[in-house]
Amino acid sequence: MCNKIYKKAYNMDNTHRGKVIQDAVKKSGYKIIEITKKLGISRNTLYYKFSNAKVDYDFIIRLGHVINHDFSISFPEINFNRNPKATKTIEAKKVYEQKLKLSNLEKKYDNLRKKVDHLIDLFSFAAEDEDFAKIKKETKSLLTILEDNTETQKK
Repeated sequence: MCNKIYKKAYNMDNTHRGKVIQDAVKKSGYKIIEITKKLGISRNTLYYKFSNAKVDYDFIIRLGHVINHDFSISFPEINFNRNPKATKTIEAKKVYEQKLKLSNLEKKYDNLRKKVDHLIDLFSFAAEDEDFAKIKKETKSLLTILEDNTETQKK
């Protein structure tokens, strides 16, 4: 009952969502090709959305992020139907993927570092002559370079 009253109050059933988002895109100043690239869709798909009276809110929210437009003004009900997972922008997904890759690289680096340390230990038991000293020195310099590169990449 409350939901029906709410829909009636905001005239939700009669609003052509596609036309509203089309007007917002026109006013945004963004080129269609820029928007479609950021959304990861084709131009035809975007034009289809413009013609669709019942465009889903998840798409409207994503589009709003891309063109910096707050559609909750046109669709006050959007806050009640929003799914936080669906509102992630493509940029947020890319950042998440990059953080995941960085985390995986850090794990690989730690594993590699442990293996190198183990090899150094094995070398130290194997020999105590000049050759070992040279190998140990070169290995430590390689580790220093590796650590410096890792620190640079983290920044």
